[in-house]
Formats: sequence, C-alpha cells, structure tokens
Amino acid sequence: METMTAWNRNIPFFEHEIKPLIRGQDIKILEVGSYQGASTRWMLDNLATHPQSEVWCIDVWEETPQHEGADFQQVEALFDQQIASHRSKVKKLKGDSWSQLISLNNRPSKPEFDLIYIDGDHSAQGVIQDLVLSWPLLLEGGIVVCDDYVWKENLEAWRLGFRDYGSPLETPKMAIDAFTLIYSNRIHHEIPLQPA
Repeated sequence: METMTAWNRNIPFFEHEIKPLIRGQDIKILEVGSYQGASTRWMLDNLATHPQSEVWCIDVWEETPQHEGADFQQVEALFDQQIASHRSKVKKLKGDSWSQLISLNNRPSKPEFDLIYIDGDHSAQGVIQDLVLSWPLLLEGGIVVCDDYVWKENLEAWRLGFRDYGSPLETPKMAIDAFTLIYSNRIHHEIPLQPA
C-alpha cells in the first residue's frame, strides 16, 4: 500500500503560500480525494485551527485505476484514524466526486468553501469535472489548489510511443490548463507552482 509520505512534498507549498492566507480563521475546506487522510489531517492541524472550521472530504474509498491493489478497507480505516481527534470538524462524503459535487451544488443552502483542494481522479476528464463542479462552491476570493499537475507526465516519451508513461489524458495537467484558460476572466490570481 502507498504510504502517506506522498503528501509531505506538498507541505512546503501549503506552509508558505496557503497557510498565511487562511490560518486561524473560521474557514471551510473542501477536499476532493482524501485517500488515507494525510492531507486532511495536516489541514486540520495547520489550516482549520479555528473551533468552527470544517473540512469536507469526498472520496470513493474503493479501488480505482490509480490505486490498483490497495486494501481500501484499510485505507478508509487509516483515514478515519487520521481525523479521529478532529471528528467534529470533518464531514465525510463517501462516493464518487461527480455525484457528491452535484449533490452539494443542488442543496437548498449550498455550502461555500474558502479553500478547495482537488486531488481525486487524476485523469484529465476527472480533474476538469471536479474543477467545474467545485467552482460554484468556492467563496468569492477563495482558493483552489490542484495536486499533481505534472503527475506521470512525460509527453515527449508518450509521443514517441513509450505508452507506459501514460497518455496526457491520464494526467491532471491538460484539465488544469484548460480550466484556467476557460475561467481566466473569473480567476483573480494564480500562485505560481514549482513542479516537485
């Protein structure tokens, strides 16, 4: 099973770019793709520190092409263990992001979030879907962060026929680029990211 250390590479970005903007405030965070809960726990400990803050977590907690062979009973149990000390601040939404985000958008009192963190389905189709469906849930002036921009990316190798590097359609980059272009008139500021 994948270890939780994959989240560690994101901590410097969140520490330096996100934490100063929202730490200590009464905030709502939406996390699409929570897996083992390492990122959720970090956000609870470092961003959602106000007693009224909430972190809403969407995940299927079942096998997907990106996590073949993982024991998802164990993965979900680890997530539950990670959030145990903050349980009252967490809303766990189990199911695919498409259904969960549509459901959130259709609520009579639609929740609004200060921070939306997209780290679910890494296919271009999955990422664009998560971005478009989560955008109406973002508060004016809120922040959207997408993980794994260059995940599995080696486009030149793919063009040359080395298919084990994955198609561009299997990575978030194409979707993130398309979304930021299409929504450019509604995006007020982008924090430049350095690939890990």
